[in-house]
This record gives sequence, C-alpha cells and structure tokens, in this order.
Amino acid sequence: MQTYKISISDTKKFYENLGCDSAGISILSKKSNLHTLYIKNMHVGAANILKQDALSIGADLAVPSGVIIAKDKIARHIKRSNKRSNQSLCIELPTS
Repeated sequence: MQTYKISISDTKKFYENLGCDSAGISILSKKSNLHTLYIKNMHVGAANILKQDALSIGADLAVPSGVIIAKDKIARHIKRSNKRSNQSLCIELPTS
C-alpha cells in the first residue's frame, strides 16, 4: 500500500476519474474542500456555542486558551470546515 498527499483543485472531476457514482461525487465534493475563516471580535459565549456546533458536525474552531473560562469577553478565532459543514452551520444561524 502507498499513500500520497494530493491537492485537488477540481474535486468533482477527481471523483469522476476515480469511478465514484454521481450521488457519491455530490456528497464527497462538498466534504473535500476545506475553508479556513479568521473570525474577529466574537463574544466568548458565542464562540463556545460555535465550537460545540462545529465539533458536532465535523468542523473545528480554534480558540484562545482563556475562552472556555471567559477570560476576555471578546476574542479571535479560526474556523476550519468543509462546504457541507458550513451549510449545516448556516442553517442554524438566526435570520434577523
């Protein structure tokens, strides 16, 4: 067995060439591209909730060490997730 780290610019085409079926291609393409977001000035309460929500759907939220105990009221964060996770998180956001 050999393992290679690859960079995929067109995930849909990659999965087609691999021979995946169309339903699998649709699902896997949404999971393949990671998005990294830098979030500034988020309240620590919201950050703790976002971290729990992110982890529950397979995303990550990097927070400063003092966030869990609300050392500072406002903090910076980095969120890493794929397209599918982002869509799930957006559904939970209030519209007003």
